[in-house]
Amino acid sequence: MSVPPLPDLLPVNLPQVLSAASSKDGEIPLPPVLTPLPELRPPIIWPWPRFRYINTGAWLVNYELPGVGIATKFDGTIRVENNAAGRTASGDLYQRPGFWINFPGLPRQWLSRPPPSPSGGIPIQPRKAYRYYLRITRIDEFFSFGSTFKLGFQKYKYVEVDKNNFTWTQEPADSEYTATMTWTTAPAGYPFPSDYAEGDVVLDKTGAVEGRLKMGRVSDFYRKVVVEIDNVPGSERPLDNGIVGPGHED
Repeated sequence: MSVPPLPDLLPVNLPQVLSAASSKDGEIPLPPVLTPLPELRPPIIWPWPRFRYINTGAWLVNYELPGVGIATKFDGTIRVENNAAGRTASGDLYQRPGFWINFPGLPRQWLSRPPPSPSGGIPIQPRKAYRYYLRITRIDEFFSFGSTFKLGFQKYKYVEVDKNNFTWTQEPADSEYTATMTWTTAPAGYPFPSDYAEGDVVLDKTGAVEGRLKMGRVSDFYRKVVVEIDNVPGSERPLDNGIVGPGHED
């Protein structure tokens, strides 16, 4: 079994002329403060550029390749996490479900279903639809000045040999992708309308555009799980997590 490498820790690289503060990890920092220039008279009002911040949490991702077919549309999440020394980010892509349709006298066509709704938060996708692991290699560490930012990543295809054996293969081998993402207002349904961007994905080796990437933040958390408890006949189903609180005996 071959497992793809975990994402690198991307160190924070703030410009030394700027200082910033935030109330807690993951929140949008306060605007940077410029070092005073007392020797200049009269005072100059600095025209602050527009800046954006890639918030931590889960970002819903839609990735579409050109053309039509069963393997041209993918959905998933990218997880952006703050650490003491920097950031890590990674993601997963699942093939969007659909069905074949037949029209008399025409080739059979694949019709994709709609992507996951952002209003539902982090989507839970079927394992059988899992296709790619995304290892993020470049992401803005602090501010995104202007209306765009660069997102770099490696793509690893999931291959299931049988029900007990599986592997990942980098696709294409020894190459990375770069997406120039443009900040824009999210479509209806996204819980954080300002945390949304779209951009074309380019293969670094050739410069060719491979597809279109859309990402919008849907949760402060990284993952969502559903826990199912099945009890055997004669046993009781647990009603709480078993933590002993005030007024309870051990």
